[in-house]
Amino acid sequence: MSRRRAAMPDESPTERLARSVLMDGLGVQLEKVKPSNKRGSKSVDCRSIGDGPEHVVEVKELTSPDFRNANAAADSARFISARLNCQWTVVLNTPALSEALAPPPDFRDPTPEEVRESEARGFHVMSAEERRREWIAAHPVRRSVPRLKDLGRRLEPYLLALEQHDILDTRGRSWWAHQNREVAKALRYIAQRTNGAVCQGFPVLADRRGGVTVQRAWGSLRTGQPNTLVTRIEAWFEAGFGTNLIESLATETGAVRHAVLVFDSTEPEGQAAIDQGLNFCPSEALALPDVIDVLWFILGPVACRFMVGDGWTSFPVPASAT
Repeated sequence: MSRRRAAMPDESPTERLARSVLMDGLGVQLEKVKPSNKRGSKSVDCRSIGDGPEHVVEVKELTSPDFRNANAAADSARFISARLNCQWTVVLNTPALSEALAPPPDFRDPTPEEVRESEARGFHVMSAEERRREWIAAHPVRRSVPRLKDLGRRLEPYLLALEQHDILDTRGRSWWAHQNREVAKALRYIAQRTNGAVCQGFPVLADRRGGVTVQRAWGSLRTGQPNTLVTRIEAWFEAGFGTNLIESLATETGAVRHAVLVFDSTEPEGQAAIDQGLNFCPSEALALPDVIDVLWFILGPVACRFMVGDGWTSFPVPASAT
């Protein structure tokens, strides 16, 4: 069967990638669905054409929303100053997927003996599920991103105050610990406007101007274990990011409904997928919303499909799709 690889009108690179992977994996032809102009109407991204069972597809990029927002807005903070003597860098902590969708610890249920002993002393012993829920509530997926538009201009007078007191690094400095009111005021303002980001200044040459730029910093922990992606996906749904996907697939009845999640470049297991190839395939079952018949994820050169009853299967991402 000849399958179209070219981009279709209004098709994003993520959708094009997903469509190519599924056409190879399913052996069907998929075409882009034209979005409805009706207000509030939901539609899927792709639909199969031709004979055989109908397949519908909804595609989402699985990314840290705070990282994406900061990345998109960082350039607007760039500022060239006629007053500053340093080039200042604001280092924002923008959590990547491994931080934003970090799995909770592996809590265990207390033994009957532990429950009896604690309750005898008037304490309530939490179950593993209760502790898990408490941990999730204390570690929200969304973290506020500071307003970056014109950030450099707004920080200029306060960074200038730090320069005048020979302070070129805010790391480890708390505004309330400084006796100098001007320094304390500057540190407080900067911390409030950057959500506590570290700011570092580097002197510039006499014929150069100082200024402000924003850099995004993030940490990650690679486990090398495909099952980490199962936890990540479940956390993504549990945080409510899959609402639009679910609502779009819910409009389709009588078709095989596919959800495709494409991981972005901040997913640390991407290197493991490159190293392991098709061996990078989860083994743990995935808890899916009822409207999803099949879930796929795409990570680098590997695509994995989960079907209830059949488990996980891995596929190579077609070279033509990348």
